Amino acid sequence: LAGTINIIMKKRTNGFSASSTSYYESAGQYNFSGQVGFTIKKTGILLSGARYYFDGWRNSDKPFTVERSRVADSMRYMDWKPKEQFMGTIVLSRNIKQLQASFTSDYFFEEIMNRGFPRAPYQETAFDDYYKTKRFNNSFRLYGKAGKKHYVNLVSGLNNYTRIKNTYFKDLATLEQNLTENQGDQDTSRFNNITTRFSISSANDSSMLNYETGFDLGYETGTGLRIKNQKQSIGDYAVFASVEYRPSEKVVFKPALRVIYNTAYSAPLVPSFNIKYTVHGGHTLRASYARGFRSPSLKELYFYFVDVNHNITGNQELEAEHSHNFTLHYTFRHRRKKTEYAFELGGFYNHIENLITLSLGSGNSYSYFNLDLYKSTAVNTTISFNRKQFQASTGFSYIGQYNQLSETTATPVFVYSPETKFNLQYRLVKARCTFSLFYKYTGILPLFASDENGNVSQMKTGAYSMADFSVMKSFFGEFVKMTAGAKNLFNVTNVAGTTAGGTHAGGDLITPIGMGRIYFIKLDLNITR
Repeated sequence: LAGTINIIMKKRTNGFSASSTSYYESAGQYNFSGQVGFTIKKTGILLSGARYYFDGWRNSDKPFTVERSRVADSMRYMDWKPKEQFMGTIVLSRNIKQLQASFTSDYFFEEIMNRGFPRAPYQETAFDDYYKTKRFNNSFRLYGKAGKKHYVNLVSGLNNYTRIKNTYFKDLATLEQNLTENQGDQDTSRFNNITTRFSISSANDSSMLNYETGFDLGYETGTGLRIKNQKQSIGDYAVFASVEYRPSEKVVFKPALRVIYNTAYSAPLVPSFNIKYTVHGGHTLRASYARGFRSPSLKELYFYFVDVNHNITGNQELEAEHSHNFTLHYTFRHRRKKTEYAFELGGFYNHIENLITLSLGSGNSYSYFNLDLYKSTAVNTTISFNRKQFQASTGFSYIGQYNQLSETTATPVFVYSPETKFNLQYRLVKARCTFSLFYKYTGILPLFASDENGNVSQMKTGAYSMADFSVMKSFFGEFVKMTAGAKNLFNVTNVAGTTAGGTHAGGDLITPIGMGRIYFIKLDLNITR
């Protein structure tokens, strides 16, 4: 869209800081992360690293299940696959007069293991898949004041993504394994993305008129056996401008325009218009319209993405998305002494042509395709209350999705589903202890389907509730923080769909939601000097 995002960073102070976080879940999640940083005059250095490990989960597993020995039967298959992740980041920053410059380099590695069922007739062999993902990202940013009345912001990045898939034939008696000879079982795909964004803006708070203008450059390449002709590329280049006009203290108008050139698709002009109206007493009204354009990515066009959680085939015939978005939002905030109230009411409407989405093919395979027309609409409201150590908020949404069958059958144009959220937090200041509760209800969503004879039937996805509870306690000031609690208190795992008559519609409508009730504990250590 033709909007912009402004990021305000916390100013650095001279000194040293270090922190670490240890986390454990009863479903078999073991995480550890740490970072150290220091600032000397105008230069700052931050180093961080993490290791996340998940040993997998089956629907039959109980909390705190630990494998005492390696299994070589059907129990080796996991519904939620084991994975291990390593992450590392270095950030170098420096102040140059009124400008701030920073360089960030981060590395990510993930390995997912999919142990297959033992093969008939003797259950002594199996096929195991390993999926390795590597990401190496580097970026440079320069931002700050340029002169007395202007700001500049330059961001440039180089992103490398590598994905390796290997299939092994494993002997469960000797534990020996060898790569399979089927060429389609082994694959390495690489994607490289170069991006640059520059903008300059005026910043005169007393002026009635301010502006921002700049450009975006993006170029992506992909290589691999599963990429068409083993190599593809796509470029996306744009210039943009926005104007902020304040005829009075109460009203702000902000029109914007984006002009795009895409090497593979014809792009339209992308305008947007925002208005904000503020009334004394805490009342604010916002309205906006935005035109949208999105070209398919290289992965959506050419990538054959198959792992333990996905079986997705790219589609070279995809067209670009074109959309229109309308929003309306009202906010009221009131503060009296130590009590603060807030009320928000909003809604949106989206009209999307050629929506890029996934369709289910044979078995569990998916492919990208263009949905000719898609619409969505919603109304949502939030009420929050904050007084001293007590905070509470509740929200309700009523979300409508377009029913394409309404064009040819006597069915509703939109199908609606409700959502309700509730958050509660209470702090015991003297005890340095915080209690938190989160609850969310996802309501029934009606669906319509037609068979090969044109007969229309109605189905429904099941409703479900999720709730989390935690307690956080601080020790030795802010040096040590310990958090313990439970997620998914209602022990939700799968949600089944039903037909209009109320019977289960079969396995196709069984949706996995979670790993049941999970207990966790987290320990944070913080040192600041």
